[in-house]
Amino acid sequence: MLRHLLFTSLSVFIFFSTSSNALEAMPAIINFLLSDENIDITPLKKTGQTISYQPKDDGDYQTGVTPSYSKINEVVTDNITGLEWQDDAEAASISKNWADAQTHCNALALDGGGWRLPTRTELISLSDYGRVSPAIDPIFSNIVSSGYWSSTSYAVYSENAWNVTFNNGYQDRYDKSGSNYVRCVRAGQ
Repeated sequence: MLRHLLFTSLSVFIFFSTSSNALEAMPAIINFLLSDENIDITPLKKTGQTISYQPKDDGDYQTGVTPSYSKINEVVTDNITGLEWQDDAEAASISKNWADAQTHCNALALDGGGWRLPTRTELISLSDYGRVSPAIDPIFSNIVSSGYWSSTSYAVYSENAWNVTFNNGYQDRYDKSGSNYVRCVRAGQ
């Protein structure tokens, strides 16, 4: 039996350069919306790591675009990705299991609504490996140096989902029935 899989979107990580020097290549994510003919190219941000601990680590290469954020009231905008992040008092005080975290974000009325739980890739993009406790840009004023849920389930064990711990910016899997903090995201308004 032949089965067909339909992908509605695809993300590809690439390096591109206008120079012949491969070390000057700029990392980027290309998002293909296969149902449309739109192609969205989002540059990858620098990780914040400035010290090299071993050859060819992030501190060695220093590639990517310098992160840039702006804040209006309780919403932080990532000026690179266009994503908007919740940064009200609840982002540092609400701890829920994974299912309740998704419900919480979908119901969040902050600044007109439209919120959801971020994907693993979106959430890890906030990590700043040049900082610790918290490992995130200081424009985020409501942060706990602890785990925050992503919407991404762990493929090997579906009872777990990915989280990001902003003590050090690392990601790990965590049991969905446990509690983590919740920081919601939405597309730019």
